Amino acid sequence: MPYPSAFAYQKVALPVGKVTSRSTQIHQPLRRSPPNKKPSKQQIQVSPLEIAQKFANQGKLEEAAQSCQTYLQQNPIDAEGYVLLGEISQAQDNPEEAQRCFQKALYLQPNYRKALVHLALLRESKGDKQGAAILKNRIQRLENLQG
Repeated sequence: MPYPSAFAYQKVALPVGKVTSRSTQIHQPLRRSPPNKKPSKQQIQVSPLEIAQKFANQGKLEEAAQSCQTYLQQNPIDAEGYVLLGEISQAQDNPEEAQRCFQKALYLQPNYRKALVHLALLRESKGDKQGAAILKNRIQRLENLQG
C-alpha cells in the first residue's frame, strides 16, 4: 500500500538475517514432561464408599458393610451411602436393616429414585402391598415430572 500516513498502515522494519514468520514466533508448541506411568499414592484417593462397592461386587459383604459404615461415619448425610448399605443388608438377608437404610436415604433425599425402588420392592416382598403401591405411585409421579 503506498499510503504511509494511513491510519491502519504501518511499515515494519524486518530484522536482518534469519527471516521467521510471526505465526511461528507466537505459536510455539508447549513443552510437557512425559506422563508418569504410575500415579503416586497421593494421587490415588479412593473413598471408602467406592471400596465398599467393590467389596460388594466381589461378594465380600462383611468387608463391604464395614467400609460403608466407615464412610457413613465420615459422611452421615450421604443418601448414596445409606442405599449401598441397604443393598448390602439385603444381600446379607437382613431386611429390617435394609429398610432402615433405605428410609434414611429417603429422609435425606426424598426424591432419590433408587432408594424408592428398593424400598418399594422390599415392602412388596414382605407382603406390604399398600406401602409398596404408595411408593410405586411416588416413583411414577417423579418420572412424570422428569420426563
